[in-house]
Amino acid sequence: NPSALVVSMDLHLHRVRLMRKLTGLRAVAADARQLPFNQQFDCVIADLPCTGTGTLARNPEIKWRLQADALQRLPQLQSEILNSIATQAKRIVYSTCSLEPEEGEEVISRFLTENPTFQLTPIERRLQQLSDEGSIRADAVGGLVKDNFLRTVPGIHPCDGFFAAILERTTNRG
Repeated sequence: NPSALVVSMDLHLHRVRLMRKLTGLRAVAADARQLPFNQQFDCVIADLPCTGTGTLARNPEIKWRLQADALQRLPQLQSEILNSIATQAKRIVYSTCSLEPEEGEEVISRFLTENPTFQLTPIERRLQQLSDEGSIRADAVGGLVKDNFLRTVPGIHPCDGFFAAILERTTNRG
C-alpha cells in the first residue's frame, strides 16, 4: 500500500541512520520493550535479536561470539519485545535467523499461552498467495512449513536458517 505509514525501529542509532535513507520510511531509535508510539499498527514485522545460528555458514565467527547463557537470555528478550509489540499490533510477523526452537516455536508457544487474544495464523496460506503472485516458486511452499511455522534449514533449503510465524489478534483487548 503506497499510502501506508511504515515505521522502522532499531535499538542502534547507526542502523536507524541507514534506514532513514529509504523513501517512505519513518525510522526511530528505541528499545522495543518500551514502544515510543501511542497508536495501533495493522501489522508489525518483528525481526528480533537472536543467536543467528541460521547464518553460521556465512558468519562462522558466531560460534566464538555466542555466550553460554544466550539460549536463556535471548528468548527472554524476544518474549519481552513480542509482548510489548502485542499491545499495539493487530498482526505480528515474528522472525529470527535462528535454528533454535527456544528462539522460535517455544517463544511463540509461550506468547500464545500468555496472550489469548492472539492466534497463530496458518503461514502456508500466505506463502500460497506469494506463490500465486509469482513472488516465490509453488514447489517450494510445502517444504518450508511445519506446524504453521515457516522454517528454513541450511543444507535442506538453499538459504540461511530462518524461522517465522504470523500472529493475529482475534478479539479486542478488554
